[in-house]
Amino acid sequence: MLKRSLVAFVVSLLWASSAFAQRDAIDLSRAVVHNSPADVASWTISSRVETLTMSPEGAREPGLAMYFNSRSTWPNYTPPGWDGPIQYTIWAGVNIGGTWHVSGIIQMWRERVATGAPLLTFGPGCTVNNFACNWVYDGRWGTMAGYQPRAGEAMIFFATAGNARGITAVTSVRQRTNVVMVNLPANDTGVFNFPVNQTDLLIDLGASGLWTLLDTTTSTQVNAGNPNHMAVGDIDGNRIDEVVADFGTGVGVWIRWNGAGWTRLHNSATSGLTMGDLDANGRSDVILNFPGGGIWAFLNGSTWGQIHSLNAVKMLVADIDGGGGDLILEFAGLGVWARRHTGAWFQVHQMNPTAMTAGDYDASGRDDVAFAFPGAGVWMFRNGTSWLQVNSLSAVRLTTGNLDGNFYKELLIDFGAGYGVWAFRNMGAWVQIHSNTSEQLLLTDLDGNGLDEVVVDFGAGAGVWILANSSQWINAYYVSPEWILAGNFN
Repeated sequence: MLKRSLVAFVVSLLWASSAFAQRDAIDLSRAVVHNSPADVASWTISSRVETLTMSPEGAREPGLAMYFNSRSTWPNYTPPGWDGPIQYTIWAGVNIGGTWHVSGIIQMWRERVATGAPLLTFGPGCTVNNFACNWVYDGRWGTMAGYQPRAGEAMIFFATAGNARGITAVTSVRQRTNVVMVNLPANDTGVFNFPVNQTDLLIDLGASGLWTLLDTTTSTQVNAGNPNHMAVGDIDGNRIDEVVADFGTGVGVWIRWNGAGWTRLHNSATSGLTMGDLDANGRSDVILNFPGGGIWAFLNGSTWGQIHSLNAVKMLVADIDGGGGDLILEFAGLGVWARRHTGAWFQVHQMNPTAMTAGDYDASGRDDVAFAFPGAGVWMFRNGTSWLQVNSLSAVRLTTGNLDGNFYKELLIDFGAGYGVWAFRNMGAWVQIHSNTSEQLLLTDLDGNGLDEVVVDFGAGAGVWILANSSQWINAYYVSPEWILAGNFN
């Protein structure tokens, strides 16, 4: 990345700050639990429900679908007698006579997007609605058995890791999401977005130092240095992101912990670094490229391990097979390789890309990896097995996010001068974001409404602009920074 001398910046974000805590919609400890672990209220809330979608019969994914960030990181669990694993269980709760009754009912595996059996619909052979007929249909559900919720009635939903149906103990990790409440929509059709913590920005202003923009309102210098490489992730698992910054030869790599103090991670400078959860334990690991020393990982904030003796050109972490964090690496002249979470290596492609990014674009529960190949267009490596050409044009930049709050991640593509920035949405629709090309691209939820904003650095003379909720362009910085990253720093 070209270095630019930066001396000033101006912030002019127009929306109000509104950070939200991760909390339950009810006091779960007072609910009556049926056919599931009775102590579920005390399980660790490790993830937030961001979106709940209800779709009728005939829809692509009928029933109830829930999006939460642990949906791709909780480990698999194979119940006795099953020929494949499940990852989590969807719980439902109804209020009967002033008391909430809850149960873990629908077992979900990674490829299963929705529950089926839309709640209010009368399914085949049913004389009552699906919730009574196909969800809580016999005495195992006690007071809930045969209960028929109605349109407009409040129900609660959450998810737990592993299997929670018909058992009383933890089968995976003792973790759950927060509890959300919705009023059931008529015709089993509705999308509910729940506020998440606002994402903060980390901005490298070169000679003016490193700054954070918290909750779109508070700008603070966090270091006077000018890092060569940076990455953001939650190393200690407390849901506040750490910043890992390489300040170059003689200074080395440092970590800013929990939005506060800095400690040195390594004395040597790197040629690049990234972060991601390699062992699927909910904590980010740091992957570093040491020139002449190969690729190393700093695991769980404590342990060093060498990944490869060669240096990589580009690195990212993605869960391409549903088993945990896989490391995608581009080696100069050797193409792209993947190191699975098991330690096994395989070649993804023999060409070297100009850009790569990853996300669950097809809502399969597994990450897909998008590549921009010079002269060959933009391609998607889907679920670790097959290839799909997204566009025949070459691209200069790629990034991933969620513009519309559903289960399909969007791929943002900068096709360069003359074409501009486009979004590839829901595995088929194209939307132009801007006619100009960019210096940097980022998708992140700055206002906490579950929809990502588009952050674009248009370069010197134009600065950084933000497309808020796909509708309003806001000039955030009048200068062009060297780096822009997103994270939760408070």
